[in-house]
Amino acid sequence: MSDGIAASDVVRLAASRQVLRIGRLLGAGTQGLVYEVAARDVGRALALKWYRPGSASTGQFNRISRLLALGAPGRAFLWPIDIARTDDRRSFGYVMPARDPRFESLASLMNARVQVPLEVVCRAAANLSDAFLALHASGLCYADISFGNLFVDPNSGDIQICDNDNVCVDGDRSDVLGTPYFMAPEIVRGEAVPSIVADRHALAVVLFYLFMRHHPLFGAREHALADLTPDSLRTLLGDRPLFIFDPDDRSNRPVSTVQDNPIIIWPALPGYVRDLFTTAFTVGLRDPAVGRVTESQWRSAMRRLGDLVRRCPACGSQQFYDASRPGAECAQPDCRTTLPAPALLVTHTTAVLEAGKAIHRRHFAPVRDEKTDIVIGNVIRHPETGMIALRNASSKRWLLHRDDRPDAKVEPGMAVTIRAGMSISVDGIKGQLYPSGH
Repeated sequence: MSDGIAASDVVRLAASRQVLRIGRLLGAGTQGLVYEVAARDVGRALALKWYRPGSASTGQFNRISRLLALGAPGRAFLWPIDIARTDDRRSFGYVMPARDPRFESLASLMNARVQVPLEVVCRAAANLSDAFLALHASGLCYADISFGNLFVDPNSGDIQICDNDNVCVDGDRSDVLGTPYFMAPEIVRGEAVPSIVADRHALAVVLFYLFMRHHPLFGAREHALADLTPDSLRTLLGDRPLFIFDPDDRSNRPVSTVQDNPIIIWPALPGYVRDLFTTAFTVGLRDPAVGRVTESQWRSAMRRLGDLVRRCPACGSQQFYDASRPGAECAQPDCRTTLPAPALLVTHTTAVLEAGKAIHRRHFAPVRDEKTDIVIGNVIRHPETGMIALRNASSKRWLLHRDDRPDAKVEPGMAVTIRAGMSISVDGIKGQLYPSGH
């Protein structure tokens, strides 16, 4: 009796009793193989993960059963739907939603094989933070956050998270400890098991990679090594981890010409984001329980960051506006043009206003819900003056306030050229407007 499975074989689902025929092989890993499966009347594409005999343990079966009972914490997770068995094999598997082909692996973004606008990177970072917030709020930890399990739609920033069969209850012993580069120091040292606080370290590493294209602990120390061995990785990641931008210890700074990405990009991040990363990789390394940045902190920071994306008027490159650095230079080494202040909308948050951008209900709504991402205004450029203007794209009237004249109504479809001393009210909430070069 073989435990293997192949295309054209059939499996039976435990709960639904549906019989599925195995399609082509999609991928293979140490735990098992993933196939496409054809299912009628499901309304979505499915995939089957079939465990190799060494991984088809009672513990793994019980873990999948528990995940089925709990249900997916959010739509980003390609969560188990049902357990799959055959009549003549001891092993088993489970079916899950198939990954949408529009999603690219996070590794593709890191290797620049897929070009993604900076706003989309920020949106993906916020969505990742939101997904893990939902998982952790359910009392579960992922245990193996890494590039191999995370996928992003390069057009929207939507995410999908696969390999959820190793998700476990916080504090329970897991069959996996994680991927070394993303493992928390206490796990690298063998002092702890995967947990929510360990997930927070891994999430911070992923977010740092997203923006820096570099590991937060690999600076001069890593560069000085002839080779990365298990012992040297334990030193860098577990025994003596040191943030490359630690404010009190400069000995692990990135090395010029060989580690240029963080050298160029770090100063271009707004100060509040640099502060969060600094906390994550200083206090967070030493005090896992209370020192790590939470998922909700990252989510808020990444949503705010996406609104600060601007373009250099000289070279066209995307970067971030930082109000604390007036007269900042373009982050591109070959440009370094002094950047004028962009037009802004300031409410409870700040949004850069450039032609082609939009403002959403969330810019005025004090509490987020499923409706706050609706576009209510479009930023355009006046065809004659070239000045930035804001067009009412909602179905409701706005109110325009000016220092030098009475309030005016801005009906749907109307546009307002942004000048000094202007503000608008949307649903009774006021937002201050600032023209370019303010």
